[in-house]
Amino acid sequence: MIIRQPVVVGFDGSPSSTRALDHAADEAARRGSALRIVYALHDRDAASPILNYSADRAHARHPSLTLATVAAQGGVVQVLARESENAALTVIGTRGLGWIACRLLGAVGPRLARRVRGPLLVVGRN
Repeated sequence: MIIRQPVVVGFDGSPSSTRALDHAADEAARRGSALRIVYALHDRDAASPILNYSADRAHARHPSLTLATVAAQGGVVQVLARESENAALTVIGTRGLGWIACRLLGAVGPRLARRVRGPLLVVGRN
């Protein structure tokens, strides 16, 4: 039996992370891999409904998909960099905040790209 590394997706319930979730579910199904949905924990109360929604959405898209949901303590870059160590692919969305907001707040994509192990897919707005 071949054990494939999972496709990891960062999910926070936002529209951009929902697009990333859909791409990640499609990619996991195409590869025959599991999907690992990761929520970087800011708020313990929010984790359960967000992760339940993500699992329901991924299963509606690919009913036979094996998946796991993870609520991990820490910042999104730190959490996803750690999760990427055992991933075939790490997927995130882009919020499209604009240049000024990215300069002030810091975009996750570029920061994660410096720390991720393996391929990173940043899903845009289309």
